[in-house]
Amino acid sequence: MKQFILTLLLTFTFLPAFAQQQLAGQVRDARTSEPVKGANVTYGQGKGTITDASGTFQIPCRGGVKITISHIGYRTFKKTVDNCNTSLEVTLAPLSYLMQKISVTEQADLKEAGSIGTIDKAELDRQSGLRLQSALNTLPGVQMQSRSPWGGQRITIRGYYPNAGNNANFNGLGYQLFLNNVPVTDATGTTIMDDIDFSSLGRVEVIKGPSPLYGNEIAGTVNLYSQRPDKRGTSISEQLIGGSYGLFRNNTTVMTRSDKSDLRINYGHQNYDSFRPHDASRKDYVSVLGHFQVSDKQMISAYFSYNNSDEQLAGNLSDSDFYAERAIADPNYVNNDGGVEIESYRAGITSVHSFNSYVSNKTTVFATGHTLDQNFAHGFNYHNNLNYGARMNFMYQQQFDNIRINGQLGAFIQKSDASVDGVFIPPFISPPFTSNTQPQFPTNDQNYALNYNFFTEWDVDLPRNFRISVGGVLNFNKFGIRNMLNNGSLYSGSSTKSKRFDPTFSPSISVLKSFNDQRSVYASISTGQTPPLLEDIISSDGTVNDQLSPEKAVQYELGSKGSMMNGRFSYKVALFDMEISDRLVTQYENSISYTTNAGKQQNKGVEVSAEYNILQNSMAPVSVLKVWGSYTYSDFNYDKFKVYAQNSAGNDSTAADFSGNDVAGVAPNMVNLGVDLQTSPGLYLHLTYKYMDKTPVTFDNQQYVKSYSLLNGRLGYKKDFDHFSLDAFVGSNNLTGSTYYKFLFVGQNIGSLGDGYISPAPYKATFYGGATLTYNF
Repeated sequence: MKQFILTLLLTFTFLPAFAQQQLAGQVRDARTSEPVKGANVTYGQGKGTITDASGTFQIPCRGGVKITISHIGYRTFKKTVDNCNTSLEVTLAPLSYLMQKISVTEQADLKEAGSIGTIDKAELDRQSGLRLQSALNTLPGVQMQSRSPWGGQRITIRGYYPNAGNNANFNGLGYQLFLNNVPVTDATGTTIMDDIDFSSLGRVEVIKGPSPLYGNEIAGTVNLYSQRPDKRGTSISEQLIGGSYGLFRNNTTVMTRSDKSDLRINYGHQNYDSFRPHDASRKDYVSVLGHFQVSDKQMISAYFSYNNSDEQLAGNLSDSDFYAERAIADPNYVNNDGGVEIESYRAGITSVHSFNSYVSNKTTVFATGHTLDQNFAHGFNYHNNLNYGARMNFMYQQQFDNIRINGQLGAFIQKSDASVDGVFIPPFISPPFTSNTQPQFPTNDQNYALNYNFFTEWDVDLPRNFRISVGGVLNFNKFGIRNMLNNGSLYSGSSTKSKRFDPTFSPSISVLKSFNDQRSVYASISTGQTPPLLEDIISSDGTVNDQLSPEKAVQYELGSKGSMMNGRFSYKVALFDMEISDRLVTQYENSISYTTNAGKQQNKGVEVSAEYNILQNSMAPVSVLKVWGSYTYSDFNYDKFKVYAQNSAGNDSTAADFSGNDVAGVAPNMVNLGVDLQTSPGLYLHLTYKYMDKTPVTFDNQQYVKSYSLLNGRLGYKKDFDHFSLDAFVGSNNLTGSTYYKFLFVGQNIGSLGDGYISPAPYKATFYGGATLTYNF
């Protein structure tokens, strides 16, 4: 009997603990059905967690538990859950349709210990919506430039230019770029954006600094996502835009969405004549994006695009021609019919599978390819590139009373097979070139690049709203070069010269403390690496330099982000110090150019962004009135930085020491300000202002470009009718007629001999107008 009573007492004592269950749920956007990452889920006496990348969460449940789910920009969801055995499906409604169309410039994810900038569709459309740089350049610490009117784009994040020489001027470097989970940055390290239809984007995410989930590239990661249908049903829309200097653009779009799938098909065509001779542009885009829920546990998305881009090259201007506002072209480019023609495709399939409430998987397989035919001032080349690979990511989450763990573990692999044919004509031989012209260093290479990595990141949410995050990535890189020429002639028995870099492990750690789900502070240390480009290890005489090492960096960051005044004011502040070693530099010796590791660089900076919603009442005549701004301060300097170069006579010079000088191409101060206004009848107005400080373009800081200010505006009318919706608008860029550049070449001797290094933007105000008419079935 005593044993029976003791057993009974123990049973009742521990019964609540055994009876405690786990409630699993998923949070989605009520309008788009997209998972809502970072939503705050609170329950009990101040306990809580957040949703992961797939919008899922898990909390202890005993029945009768009261939960509250909230996220910036959404209405708060509250519910008492009595049955813990069912999965909870939650949809968060945006604060209002109008507020979603004019949303936060850089929404602060309070649980992320780092600087992440986001841009939504409304912000992408603050101007014409055709240029990504119009929106991207409003983020602090981010600068996008384009060498030609609509091509040759280069993104710099926190002023990081890998290879302080020629390659920094022609490629997007030091970051990974993805489009709908498909890499745009290929295995050679090159990022080409001429063939991306930026008008089809719906969201952009910029991760500043190394991220273990994306290879820990020093500058960071840029994720582009195409627009998806936001309403159930089917619609067809036609957009027409016309503007100064022969701009014409049309988009024909069909979108459909049901409870378990959505599909978007778009065709776009664009022409531009330009204000300079031999500077025209033509583009054609076709894209298909679909998402399909094949079961309660699996979602599959597919993306395909075909693109054709033809950009004429007018060359660059000297500072004297630029500031005299001469709309001229470089004769060498004109005589050689300079231009870049790209034909490309991209394809990717992504599967997101939830095995249970704890473990899920996201896998993407992809293939991309392009041909690139380019005439430049002193030669020709033709590229053929095939890139393919996969990315697999396992995600784990579990709640343990007051501790929650979110983890990711995955792998990424891609390979590029590239062939390059071309010739380089010495600068002292002027175009046009004939069959009798003797080329220097003709090219016929059959190359490959392979990179793969294993990555992990773990977030541990502790009591008192602390979070510790640790992660790391193990990178492997290999190049193969097969030169089919020997002294300009084909030869048999050519072999592949390979360069395998030593594996590099780059860890990261951060600590975050949040306050009342409204503000947070954090500190982080992250390490990164950027391997040389494939072309970096090939010297100008065709020899392979197998002694190169990746650039390495350590970034220290302190920051805070949050909101106050019931969410009407939000802010984000970051202070960082990045120390870069093994800088890749283009050197000259015996009239041969090659790349080597030389010197260090230290980047110290401050980034601030904020916005204030003065009015936000969807029922008032002026439903939204918002002011926003961002500021970037950059104190970037070379350290132990020595470069060999040729003098004006083509002879080798001794090494020049640029230690202590400001980093070329980085403005010390950048300011962005804006006003967004929306009225209930449908009128809206966007005004943006940009200030760019004077900027050094040479390592010795003897050559600068002047500061400039830019004022842009867009006025429109948007209205929904029975089956139709209309968005009509007019706008202007550079309202004050400032003299400013769209691309800046940097290096040691840039501009010192009177050569061109500035790609000018139109010297006068430009105007555009257009309309989008949509029929909803």
